[in-house]
Amino acid sequence: MHRSSQDTAAQRKASDRKVSDLIASHAAGEDPRRTMARLNATIIDCQRAGLDMPRGFVDLSRRLSAACVARDRRRPH
Repeated sequence: MHRSSQDTAAQRKASDRKVSDLIASHAAGEDPRRTMARLNATIIDCQRAGLDMPRGFVDLSRRLSAACVARDRRRPH
């Protein structure tokens, strides 16, 4: 099945919106593990659609990973 450039552009725009939404949720204090799970689901959706991963996903993934590690270090064991 051949995707039109309009379909691909619409999917890319939706992915960019999701990155913005995820960043906003994280900034608003959402648990970084929850945001990471949502990001991973979005990445899978992009891969299934045959889209390249937006740069924002990579940057956000790094920030969320660091936030998860920092959060785990603050927890009593």
